[in-house]
Amino acid sequence: MLDILKKTAIFCGSAAILVILSSLSLIALVSTGVVSPHNLRPNSAADSLVASSVNTTTAAPTTQTAAPSTTATKATVTSTTATTAEITVKTTTTTAKMQPPSSLNGNEVVAYAQQFLGTPYVYGGNDLRKGIDCSGFTQQVYAHFGISLPRTAGAQFRLSERGIGEVISVYDVAPGDLCVAPPPLFTSKYTGHAAIYMGDSKVIHAYPEEGVIITEINVINSEYVYYRLFNNTAA
Repeated sequence: MLDILKKTAIFCGSAAILVILSSLSLIALVSTGVVSPHNLRPNSAADSLVASSVNTTTAAPTTQTAAPSTTATKATVTSTTATTAEITVKTTTTTAKMQPPSSLNGNEVVAYAQQFLGTPYVYGGNDLRKGIDCSGFTQQVYAHFGISLPRTAGAQFRLSERGIGEVISVYDVAPGDLCVAPPPLFTSKYTGHAAIYMGDSKVIHAYPEEGVIITEINVINSEYVYYRLFNNTAA
């Protein structure tokens, strides 16, 4: 019996020493920060008194790399409006001056002149289709072939003074030659008359009140002056 009491006393003492040592160890662990008091379960008496093993896990620090802040940049698009400068081009219609032909068949001149038969007579007119006078008619017809003449019948009568053309006789006149009459005597109504010889004593001309017609050469009672204005192969 005594032995049992001794053994019991020894066991109880050992247990008490073990409990004291365990408590001291636990206090030391908590004080050093190895074991957090929050990890203890206070509702369990055994766990609060005895810590058989302490799992110390050092958590690797989690490094969270913040994504770089991206600032959305609004691209500014510069809209360039192409401004087309309005360029006003003044176009001047220039009739190219034809050079007088070195040779021409006078019948071609007559054929061209006949296209305007019936055009009204208009004093001072210059339009072969709408209205023209005698010197305007000869001037415009010859101009078609590059031959330049002055505007009035009086000036065309005196071409020789200007050094234009060649004066020929009535016996040499050929289709396409210019016939010019001086002003009639005792009248101031007309300053002269101009026509184009057609052959067979006929002329084509713009006649007062009748327009462009074909008549006999002696329709005006005066002497004509005949001019050859080009190398007339019809002669």
